Amino acid sequence: HSFPTRRSSDLVKEMLTTEEASKYLGISQSQIYKLTMNMQIPHFKPKGKTIYFNRQELLRWMRKNHVVPAKQKK
Repeated sequence: HSFPTRRSSDLVKEMLTTEEASKYLGISQSQIYKLTMNMQIPHFKPKGKTIYFNRQELLRWMRKNHVVPAKQKK
């Protein structure tokens, strides 16, 4: 029998680095650092240096700032 192999690219990474988070959100790494310094974005610093981001938390954070356009007058 041959079993299908999983490539690492098939898996969705749950925890992101600063570089990966900036690409995921479409903002610069410097903007990511500003947001973390101001405690405006959810993040983890398990060893006090490297910053990690949970993909699901970033998605919720993005959705939290949803702007609904005003209805157009007729």
